[in-house]
Amino acid sequence: MDKGMIRRIFPIVAGTYIAMIPMEVAPFVIGAAVERGLSAGQAGWVGTATIAFVAIASICAPPLIARLRFRQAMIGFACIEAAGYCGFAAAQGFALLLAMGSLAGCGAGGLLAGMAIRIARTDDPDRTYGYVYAATGLGFALLLFLFPIIGAKFGTAAMFLFAGFIALALSCLLRSLPAGFLHEEVEAGPAQPVDRWGVALLVAAMIVAMPVYGGTYGFSERKAVEIGLSSRDAGLALSCAMLMSIIGSSIVALVGTQRGRLLPMATVLLLASLAYLTVLGARSAPVYVAGTLIFGLMQLALTSYFFGLASALDRNGGVAARLQGFSLIPYGLGTGLFGSLADGGSLARLAVPAAAANLVALAIVLPVLVRQDRGRRA
Repeated sequence: MDKGMIRRIFPIVAGTYIAMIPMEVAPFVIGAAVERGLSAGQAGWVGTATIAFVAIASICAPPLIARLRFRQAMIGFACIEAAGYCGFAAAQGFALLLAMGSLAGCGAGGLLAGMAIRIARTDDPDRTYGYVYAATGLGFALLLFLFPIIGAKFGTAAMFLFAGFIALALSCLLRSLPAGFLHEEVEAGPAQPVDRWGVALLVAAMIVAMPVYGGTYGFSERKAVEIGLSSRDAGLALSCAMLMSIIGSSIVALVGTQRGRLLPMATVLLLASLAYLTVLGARSAPVYVAGTLIFGLMQLALTSYFFGLASALDRNGGVAARLQGFSLIPYGLGTGLFGSLADGGSLARLAVPAAAANLVALAIVLPVLVRQDRGRRA
């Protein structure tokens, strides 16, 4: 990576990190809400509202961003998110906690959309996503290590003040972003018309793939308990999966789409099917651990190639920005879907259907990948 690319990617990493905080700290938000007297159901709705507003804001923000100066808009969204988390520190009661979660989600969603637009305007979006996710993965590993320590020593209010401080501190790095948006020259060349047919197939593939992705991750701890492991063992396995996800996104950063999109994306989707089959179908600890490691390896690589493809279909970034938010909807629904289908029984019954659904997603997106590769060769 040359120095020029580092200068371009560094503020994108900072912006993406701030934008992803609500998804990463959601369990702590829910736990803090319960500690402050909310029922488990109310606390769950606070977490749901936070992520829902990330999705809504990400989908709705692109037209607003197009009318504002890009740099100032991104710093503004980061400040809105910081205000939400600082509000969490003092908020009491369901209505106020819900409002603060929604505020933090709005800021994060606008920032997430902006970073997707910026990545789409780089000369190799897939590799950029790889670099960004590898860097943010390391940062979140540190954050998730520090969060419970801060909470145990200083209380839940300190955790959220810390999250707000991180958002504000990293927002200073956003000053390196370009000031304009529509008036900035696209690095990969002049804007091209949106491939609407390709976008439709990509959306369909994500509707099929993301619930399986979210459901498998959401029930990974329960699966560990099902085969006789402790929650602590599951946590250790998932921590190792986080490290594997950094490796996976780093591979994407190195490989990118040098040999086209079909081979790397098909490989990642096939790995995902193997991960779902192994994690959900595991009947012993070694198989479960192997499955979680495969899941981690493909986790951020999968999102890198999905959003990289979205960027290729619309180099102005509007599609990628909206899909960042849209993908959270089927991802979140996956947990409820898995819970209903398992119906209190063994999760092993979902292993083959989950792997098969992921292969259907690959079949849906396959024509788009072939068309992209042919266009590139031409």
